[in-house]
This record gives sequence, structure tokens and C-alpha cells, in this order.
Amino acid sequence: MGIWWGPQFVLIYNDAYKPIAAAKHPYIFGKPGAEAWSEIWDTLEPLALRVMQGENCYSEDHLLFMIRNGFPEETYHTWSYVPIRQEDGSVGGLLNPTFETTGRVVSER
Repeated sequence: MGIWWGPQFVLIYNDAYKPIAAAKHPYIFGKPGAEAWSEIWDTLEPLALRVMQGENCYSEDHLLFMIRNGFPEETYHTWSYVPIRQEDGSVGGLLNPTFETTGRVVSER
């Protein structure tokens, strides 16, 4: 699970997220989203910006070509972005539960 915090979407995550980060861990911990996941940020950022306005976002078996082990990988993820509200009611960041589904999706082809 990850949290994307603040206007730069700084990435904070728990141990369960480490397999998703793969060789990018620990480098991407505490990095802005645009730096941590630059290869997929053009897909993620517009969704994250909508959630910062208070919307929820959900995607099932979302195809993302990630570079996490030094080469582009076809990966699939079921994930959501949930707004994290601050005391004043504004959205300060996003909760990002995510599950990699690559193995299942590929085996079902």
C-alpha cells in the first residue's frame, strides 16, 4: 500500500509495496511521483489530480509498462486512489491500495 502526499505526490509505502517497486526500492521511497514512476506518470498524474479534487478512482487489471528492474515490463495492477482529507477538509494526499495481477492476467490469455 502506498500514500502519495502533497502537491508533488511524494511516495510513502509499506513493506507490501516493495515487490511492486522491485529494484527501484528503496530509491523511490520519499520521491515525488513524477520522479519515482516517470515512465507511467503521464497515466497516473491525471487520475491523481482528479482525486485531489475529492473524487475516488479505481482500476482493475490496469496495464502499466513499468521500468522497475532496468527494462520495460508489461504489468497489470488492480488499484485505487482514495482521498486523504486533512483537518480542514481539503485533500492532502491519496491512499493507494494496489495489488499486482500480472501473473493472473498473463496466465488467462
